[in-house]
Amino acid sequence: MISILICTYNHSNFLKNCINSAIGKGEIIVVDDYSSDNTQDVLSEFPTITVIKNNTRKNLLESRKIAFEHSHGDYITFLDDDDFLHNIKESEYDLLQGKIKTNRKSHQDWYDKYLYKGEDFLSNKCHLDYHVWGKVFKRWVLEEVYKEIKMSYVFMGEDSILMENVFNKIKTYKYTDELFYTYHHGSGYSSHRELL
Repeated sequence: MISILICTYNHSNFLKNCINSAIGKGEIIVVDDYSSDNTQDVLSEFPTITVIKNNTRKNLLESRKIAFEHSHGDYITFLDDDDFLHNIKESEYDLLQGKIKTNRKSHQDWYDKYLYKGEDFLSNKCHLDYHVWGKVFKRWVLEEVYKEIKMSYVFMGEDSILMENVFNKIKTYKYTDELFYTYHHGSGYSSHRELL
């Protein structure tokens, strides 16, 4: 089974479409990082998903760990709350990355020019992208990573922190041309920080 982990903060206008794209594809876990909009109203429309609401504002890095700790799947994928999930599948590889549809030119350039597409053991990790979305992880990989990674507040770069640790654990990786994910270059989870 694949667990689909969604972390959200004040993105209620995107959230319903996001969740609908994941329905029927696996176990869905949503962590609401103390939203102040009508996120809980949206989530109440989906009685079959697991919802965790943080009792204080945390951050994306920690909220993803909370979602993982409540999941049960042997395979894990992360879905941002303003994006859409297409095909995902289990794999014998420690990390499986699918094709991404994106409206952000820098992402298109990255996937077209720099993504390592080999099927052998990882020999050139710098050619892998540092986004957690659009990938399927074997559960053991994240179990090992979350044992070591320190939870601290970060405003940007959560994906890099997680993926650097993932790259140090995995032995096998595969890229597939199947469309896994649509990335929406919108406001972003981290940009909804509270002013100090």
